[in-house]
Amino acid sequence: TGVWVKENKNHKNLFRLFLKYLNLERREAGDLIKALIHTEGAEHILIILEKLAAVDQEIAEEEIQFINEFAHEWHLKPPKLKAGIVQGTNLLEVRKATLDYLDTNPPIEQAAQLIDLITLFIKADDKVTEEEQLLLAEVSGLLQHYEQKNNQMIKIYEVLIIPQHDKYKTLITIKNILPTTKIVKRRGGEVILVDIFYSEEYAEKISQQYIKLGLFSLVYANLIT
Repeated sequence: TGVWVKENKNHKNLFRLFLKYLNLERREAGDLIKALIHTEGAEHILIILEKLAAVDQEIAEEEIQFINEFAHEWHLKPPKLKAGIVQGTNLLEVRKATLDYLDTNPPIEQAAQLIDLITLFIKADDKVTEEEQLLLAEVSGLLQHYEQKNNQMIKIYEVLIIPQHDKYKTLITIKNILPTTKIVKRRGGEVILVDIFYSEEYAEKISQQYIKLGLFSLVYANLIT
């Protein structure tokens, strides 16, 4: 299992923190150390952790400590966070932060290590909420897809909106509201593709948000390379 630590001798506190969360013996510590050569990625990861901390509408002291330790190791300015109830982060914000990180083209091995880091972070306060479980599944899927680099087919989940009544008017209206959506054909009919996701549960959560707005939305499983 890889972790996000630099190859130097000044990460004892962070090292002990990881050992605590993983319940590992010190003789196993050497297996955790991996060099992080993609320093630009560290800034994006800090943003991911900050947004992830608030996704359950509560920031724990352990999460703040984790974030501060990470920022310290990479000589980054830590965000100003206070423990307690906060305005929750939108699920899509964490996903976008992860996509922004992948846009920097990090080494595949490093992207794989991010799954480990996020798992550790989610468990930092000794509880895992439904929102955190959804995000872990989606982010893991995103990163695994990045790792594969088109080597094999993978299943994705499309969130679709099905036009009702005045089909043309509905398509145009939704396209104006959600400009990043696409009009695609599925099973012989035109539908609106909101986005693709890598976790069925996460996609269903997003689809439900559109249903609450009175739109006919569903999740469609598909295969891509």
